[in-house]
Amino acid sequence: MGRYVIVGNGVAGVAAAQTIVRADPAGRGAYLQRRVLPLLPPSATVEVHRRRDRAGSALSAIEQAQVAAANMVVPGSATYTGTLPATTLRVAGAELTSLGEGAMEEDGYTSLRHVNLAAGNYRKLVLHQRRIVGAILLNDGERVRPITQLIARGVDVSAYADRLLDDDFDLEALLRTARNVKRQA
Repeated sequence: MGRYVIVGNGVAGVAAAQTIVRADPAGRGAYLQRRVLPLLPPSATVEVHRRRDRAGSALSAIEQAQVAAANMVVPGSATYTGTLPATTLRVAGAELTSLGEGAMEEDGYTSLRHVNLAAGNYRKLVLHQRRIVGAILLNDGERVRPITQLIARGVDVSAYADRLLDDDFDLEALLRTARNVKRQA
């Protein structure tokens, strides 16, 4: 029989995963929480990024498994950089989305805010080292996907910081420009 990975989430999940792995007399298993135990080949090791490991979701487990699988096929070919925490709450006709580090108010982080009372929307972007690292969006669903992609790709947005929240600023065009610059590099 082959090796397997048990994904443990939270204290109870990790304890259960450890119990299952320890009970296997053949020692084929490993549990995945902050790291993959040395039972898997070194090429499968997944290190969890400190700020993005809070997602604790099936998505983070899938992304870690994809990296582990890629590294088992071609050692060193993939790196897990963390899963972007994202939550959307829909209540009473309002839609609130939080992405990444939307609540950061520390040194080195810049918060940009925009309120449009007439439209009933609110936008907050958190920038760190010239990149968007978080966002809070109220009733602004069309911006969720492009902002998520800007965060995930680590696009330098410093040249546009004063316009990012403008109603007429085209985030999709910024993404296309970033893709073209990356291809040319």
